[in-house]
Amino acid sequence: MSKQIDLEIKGMTCNNCATHVQHALSEVPGVLDVNLPGWQAGRARVTVEEPVESSALIQAIQQAGYQASEQVDDAIPDRNLGMGNQPEPGGNQQFDLMVIGGGSAGFAAAIKAVEHGARVALVEANIIGGTCVNVGCVPSKTLIRAMETYHQAAAHRFHGVETSAGRLQWPLVIAHKDALVNEMRQAKYLDVLKGYPEITYIQGHARLTGGNQVEIDGKPYKSGKIVIATGAKP
Repeated sequence: MSKQIDLEIKGMTCNNCATHVQHALSEVPGVLDVNLPGWQAGRARVTVEEPVESSALIQAIQQAGYQASEQVDDAIPDRNLGMGNQPEPGGNQQFDLMVIGGGSAGFAAAIKAVEHGARVALVEANIIGGTCVNVGCVPSKTLIRAMETYHQAAAHRFHGVETSAGRLQWPLVIAHKDALVNEMRQAKYLDVLKGYPEITYIQGHARLTGGNQVEIDGKPYKSGKIVIATGAKP
């Protein structure tokens, strides 16, 4: 008999981190499947055979260099972020505008369209917020400022002032960064989205199928206009 265990994971900072965690979990005897949406999500759903318990999974993650704890409240919803404005089951909905990409550009486009009276769908394959709040400005500047403070404690420019850097507790630095990212994502995106019932948030991979048709994880949708705001990689 199999069961699912939801885990919250802290300390992941890139795609390689997620790969390491997924590999560590897959190596645990009795693990059948590992669903890790991405390092930004900070969580995983693991399907295991009885009698494997969460403690074995948590130990594997800790040995890989990360922190983990079990979630007992359905921490990985399939399509619901608790915002209320969700699509009806089965797809086949029609929108005035569909914005593919839930970062700052796509978010701004969706809100502007609503201000002009449009019914909008906002689609994101990974986690809402895009580069700035999740992997760019917010986390990077938090870590830069933390290390700047640590460095200045041991090497400041003022004579006669004695300070010491002390011991660096990196897991706590990362946990603080993660908490700030989660707070900013909630305040700047999820809470704002609640105030726009005209925006339907859809989490999934979008594929253009022609004739203004979009397929999202196998479900069909139609939109009068489509904006692609998925960002880019060098």
